[in-house]
Amino acid sequence: MIVVKYAFLYYNICMKKLFFCYNIFIFFLFVNCFNTYSNEYIKELQYRLYDLGYLPYKYNINGYLDEETENAFEKYKIINSKYFLDINNNDTIKTINYVNSIENTIDYSSNNKLIKKYQIKLKRLSYYCGDINGKYSISLENAVKAFQKKYNQIADGYISPLTRYVLDLDEHNIIPYDIVRIARYRINSNYIYGAEGPLDYDCSGFIYWCIKQIIYPIKRKGTNEWRTENNFKKIENKNELKPGDIILWEKHMGIISSLYSIIDSSSLMRGVSERNINTISDYNFICGYRIIE
Repeated sequence: MIVVKYAFLYYNICMKKLFFCYNIFIFFLFVNCFNTYSNEYIKELQYRLYDLGYLPYKYNINGYLDEETENAFEKYKIINSKYFLDINNNDTIKTINYVNSIENTIDYSSNNKLIKKYQIKLKRLSYYCGDINGKYSISLENAVKAFQKKYNQIADGYISPLTRYVLDLDEHNIIPYDIVRIARYRINSNYIYGAEGPLDYDCSGFIYWCIKQIIYPIKRKGTNEWRTENNFKKIENKNELKPGDIILWEKHMGIISSLYSIIDSSSLMRGVSERNINTISDYNFICGYRIIE
């Protein structure tokens, strides 16, 4: 009887431990699922803050709401007078994505560590020959201008988010979405026939400018010349086009930015915009081109 009694007690203890462990497992599973959802939102927010120049480094895009992200978000709110935004509200990303936000540039007042990073990059690219001291100087400003002129950017000598994005590109690790992100920097630019940037574009000039930021050099081509393009993979089926691909119609062209949208420069929209691809269904589709595999 004593043996049975102790066996029964041991069984009860084991079952309680098992039940406790099961509850702990369920709790962590729930927390992990919640964090995965939250991290995706935070990551999307971090991408936008980086694109606008508020997050200094790509490694800051980690999906975690850390001090660096909170500081960048607060700076965004102050500069853009968006004090009502709440970082914990998932609708915040919609506001930041669809309003005209003021960009944060790297200039004479910027962080020394950040300036030093681009002094090193520009020196490696043979644009800058000054000291690596983390100070913005006339020689660094001239180096930035020279880089901007080569890539047909606005050559003001300050490191804008676009200039920084191109400087940060790894030529061995460029992805199709890079061209979409670059194209978005020029949304709201004006349409002028024959223009190829950095302020105004026509449809083919805009494509030329975007590709030039990641593949240099490239020859400027009109829509007719693109029909015989042989340097990039040709896509005959419109349904096979992906974000980052070029889409060519009989008299127009643009960049696929998502499953349902394109970024293009058109006289109808009076400049560069991101819009539903169905709004230009009147054009006759010719083909597409995959710029980056």
